[in-house]
Amino acid sequence: MLEHLNSASASVGTDATPSAGWRSDTQIETLAGKMGVLPPAPGPWLQMLCEVVEQLPYAMLVTDMRVPGLPITYCNAAMVTLTGYDKGEIYGRNCRFLQGPRTEAATVREMVVAIRTATVTTVRVTNYRRDGSTFINAVTMSPVHDSNGVYRYSIGVLSDSADSISDGAALEALRAALPKSMQADAQPPTYDPSLSNVDAEAQLKQYRSAVVAFTRLEWSSAWDSSFKQLLMREGTGYRAFISWLQSGGAAEDAADVQSISTHLIQRRGRLPDTQTSLRFKALAQGSFRRFVLSESSMASMEVLDPRPKASAALCPGRPCVRACCGRTTRCRRTARAGSPHSLRRPMLTLWAFR
Repeated sequence: MLEHLNSASASVGTDATPSAGWRSDTQIETLAGKMGVLPPAPGPWLQMLCEVVEQLPYAMLVTDMRVPGLPITYCNAAMVTLTGYDKGEIYGRNCRFLQGPRTEAATVREMVVAIRTATVTTVRVTNYRRDGSTFINAVTMSPVHDSNGVYRYSIGVLSDSADSISDGAALEALRAALPKSMQADAQPPTYDPSLSNVDAEAQLKQYRSAVVAFTRLEWSSAWDSSFKQLLMREGTGYRAFISWLQSGGAAEDAADVQSISTHLIQRRGRLPDTQTSLRFKALAQGSFRRFVLSESSMASMEVLDPRPKASAALCPGRPCVRACCGRTTRCRRTARAGSPHSLRRPMLTLWAFR
């Protein structure tokens, strides 16, 4: 069951074992008692937790917050039942592999902030099973800090909202009983610290890849409004879309897009008649949707980000908020390159580059 954890721990070396030997954990034993399962034998903290979690009928996973990219370290059999993925297909992947076109971008941002700030959070988000079917996932993320104050793990509890009536009370008891802390020497590190040393080229590659995924997710949450933004700005993304249509043999669609763009700009976001509005909606749900979801369309950050470029001038607006959750806000201060008060911020700061 926990072979991959045992081998990882063994790779650290025998000197990682505490001098007094392994000892039990009160919070994990309390979790086992409240959920009516057998307590674990003394051992590494993560192994004890997973032995308890494996006995539970509710989908759970554990993520090591010290590993770049935040891959899933462990999941139980109930998660296999919920998602349809085998454990071998889950281990080593970031949780976002359950996301898809209908996943709510705003909820994803809320989850990112919760993980980044080590805040206990429960949200409902549309996720996808292995067979492509969707379900409303009521997911709880609970942080675990060690005795040195280091953010070590995030424990996730997943459940299908359709079962919330029958399992509601038990899930609430489970969430309340999750461990919140651990001894620093109770679990040896299971990764090579040198993996955190990522060169600039690799960082840029991973950053662009993440921006592709999250921008595509954000655009797909509202096709019409995203399409309108693209057409009214006539920037790199607009030109890339026109080129994509023309290269794909859709010259008629390209001409209609250019015509609608002209109408929107001249009429300040309004369309002249019902026929044009219907054509706009058809293009938004058809050609534009295929463009956003196609791999070849997302060649650069400029194509991905429809938001206006930052300017170095003062802008009248509310006091700014740091973009830890991907939100952008204008401020009264001068927007300088690299300043936390810049008018244009990246959509997401990756965990791998903390």
